[in-house]
Amino acid sequence: MLMSDFQYMNMEPNQSDVCPECGKQISPTDEVCPGCGTSLGLKAWERERDRLKRLWVISVAFFWFSVIFQGTLFVLDGTLNLVLLSVIGGMMILGLILKFRLQYHERRKPQQ
Repeated sequence: MLMSDFQYMNMEPNQSDVCPECGKQISPTDEVCPGCGTSLGLKAWERERDRLKRLWVISVAFFWFSVIFQGTLFVLDGTLNLVLLSVIGGMMILGLILKFRLQYHERRKPQQ
């Protein structure tokens, strides 16, 4: 199940979200550690980059699966499934949007 941006931003911290300096548990939205004040900008940026990459890979994989499935149906039936074609178009648009968001995010990498 894919998380919306709202769900991702409001997630409770897990065991891997700890400050690299003091070890205090942090929220995914924290930009500085509430315990020691260490800047977490790069860590938050990397988490968002990984999330965008994961969503983009899923959309590309689903796009190609749908294309192959539609091609197989066309070879077997000789007709095009309009619902599946609309899913393919939607996945292509979603993949492009996610790729643009990922590229934009890559250009905004914080300084270490």
